[in-house]
Amino acid sequence: MGFRHGRRRSDAPASAKVARAAGSGQKIAVPSYLDPGANPQDWNALIDAQTSKVAVAIANVLNGPTYQRDQQWADVIHRVRASGKRVLGYVDTGCLGRTGVLTRLGSAAAADWIAQIEQDVNLWYRFYGDDLGGIFYDQGFNECGTDNIFANCYSMLNQYVKRHHGGSMTVLNPGTPVPRCYENTADVLVTYEGDVRGYFGVNPASELNFEDSRWVPSDPDKFWHIVYDVSADQVADVIAESQTRGAGYVYVTDSGLPNPYDSIPTYWRDLQANVAGGAITTMTPSISS
Repeated sequence: MGFRHGRRRSDAPASAKVARAAGSGQKIAVPSYLDPGANPQDWNALIDAQTSKVAVAIANVLNGPTYQRDQQWADVIHRVRASGKRVLGYVDTGCLGRTGVLTRLGSAAAADWIAQIEQDVNLWYRFYGDDLGGIFYDQGFNECGTDNIFANCYSMLNQYVKRHHGGSMTVLNPGTPVPRCYENTADVLVTYEGDVRGYFGVNPASELNFEDSRWVPSDPDKFWHIVYDVSADQVADVIAESQTRGAGYVYVTDSGLPNPYDSIPTYWRDLQANVAGGAITTMTPSISS
């Protein structure tokens, strides 16, 4: 999902967490890249889960919305929304072309990436309408750039969704810590995506180990941690560690690479039992017309 680019430490270590309001607690957000035709039982389990605990699902037809409405996806997205959960449409941002990733038309220019991203956002809402609860921006870049140019691009994309679809939730996934300039680029930032060894800092490849974001967001739900290759006897420890690290959203699974997200974990009920649950909050940025 996310891109693990060279990291930069920023600001001071995150030595404190923002206090939570009553009734607000850690929630599960699911990268549910589940084929509705092949995995109807997994979608049923997700839909039937307690909404205060399983709050968000990500729909990914084929690295985005593709070019036409898919009725099987439409049906499952509607059912998820009817259960009270949010469904976010997957949009690839290609690190805005900063790493050489090309758009579908073969360009690495940031302007062309932004045009493709906005096109995909429009298609998601055109195909699935009010059943869609927001956008999941994947392959996020994680450097501010000169005069915060890259963070400002993501802020603009965040505002694009908010302007045209009020109340939508946005997530940006760099899969790694970001500087504070990214705080208002989305409602939620995925600041870890990797395996359980990396989460506990014991991965032989040091660049894949968890790193603290080193700044404390004003929103206690700002960070989302995704951890795969987690065995059943590690679930409680991973969830406890994610709470200590200030993750407002979490997802852990026993699946692993090459695709940890094509099924829900075998310990689905135990995973839910380890989070407190709560309401979703979204920000309403100041948007100029």
